Amino acid sequence: MKINKIKKEKNKMYRIELENQTLIVHEEILLKYEILLKKKISEQEIQSILIENKYLTSYYDTLKYITKKMRSQKEVQEFLQKKEYNKEEINRAINRLQKEKYIDDKAYQESFIHDKIALTLDGPLLIKRELAKLGITDTSKVDEIPTKVWQERVAKIISRRQKSLHKESIHAFKQKVKNYLVVHGYNEELFMSQLEKLELPENLDYLAKECEKLLAKAQNKDAKTLYQIKGKLYRKGFSLRDIERVLEEKL
Repeated sequence: MKINKIKKEKNKMYRIELENQTLIVHEEILLKYEILLKKKISEQEIQSILIENKYLTSYYDTLKYITKKMRSQKEVQEFLQKKEYNKEEINRAINRLQKEKYIDDKAYQESFIHDKIALTLDGPLLIKRELAKLGITDTSKVDEIPTKVWQERVAKIISRRQKSLHKESIHAFKQKVKNYLVVHGYNEELFMSQLEKLELPENLDYLAKECEKLLAKAQNKDAKTLYQIKGKLYRKGFSLRDIERVLEEKL
């Protein structure tokens, strides 16, 4: 098929005008198929060019995607699948990007862990779960982080959470901190010792307010009602001794 005209477009793309069709191709196509040196190309060459050009488009689409933010191989694969590239195009693009070190799950893991340590207080188990979602199952780098680092982060979390202590009992506070730590990827070995050793004065002002609310709602102050009030306060985490002392003051 006769080549009528070749025109340069934006972003290193070229328009090849043939007798009865027009091709928009990447610059690499011109070089690989030496199109600038030809006056004609065959139907077979055109089909080969179309296949190669689609692969190159998947490659350059991925380059744009990973330029904004470092990505894992799994993220790239999912990105290309959403773009509806076929399996061969995806594999070729990923293989090339891996050879060129644009995709490197080992480097990605190190960068991901560094950011998590520097910018968050997430624990080791949560970081491992998030890496697994990104397709990175070898999380040995997380295990290499000294236990002391995680324990220091636990101490920081406990310290920050103490700001809410005026709204609850010590027992309730510790339980909430424990739940928070578990959700954020810390196992009990890293925090139970610190929580058990944590000595804080009971918030008797909060207990007194809660006691007053319950007494105000009560229709009478008989033994059954007081027993129920004690039960409600006890379930909030207050000690029976403190409950009885505050009740005695309020009655």
